[in-house]
Amino acid sequence: MVRNGIVYGKNKPKVLTVVSVTPMHDYRLKVTFSNHETKIFDFKPYLSVPDFAHLHDSVLFNKCYISLGIVTWDEKTEISTDLLYFDGVTLSEITKLEMPDDNL
Repeated sequence: MVRNGIVYGKNKPKVLTVVSVTPMHDYRLKVTFSNHETKIFDFKPYLSVPDFAHLHDSVLFNKCYISLGIVTWDEKTEISTDLLYFDGVTLSEITKLEMPDDNL
């Protein structure tokens, strides 16, 4: 379809959202996305970012929740779903890292 000189495809890309988040030991998040993938995201490097420094309090960090498909901690602190997805590690990747192939 062409509208206003712009060609549109049939299928709109689906917006990726978070459907489940679980805080884990050592400032990691277990995140399940709307495409049914689950990844582990290491949040530790972001604790040095001023906007996230208050999450160094593990009690507050563990109070994460989902608001409109985005991982959120309070009315001013959220993290990009794309960052969680693209920098997260799949569970199968973690297994490979923890159990290297003996045949190598």
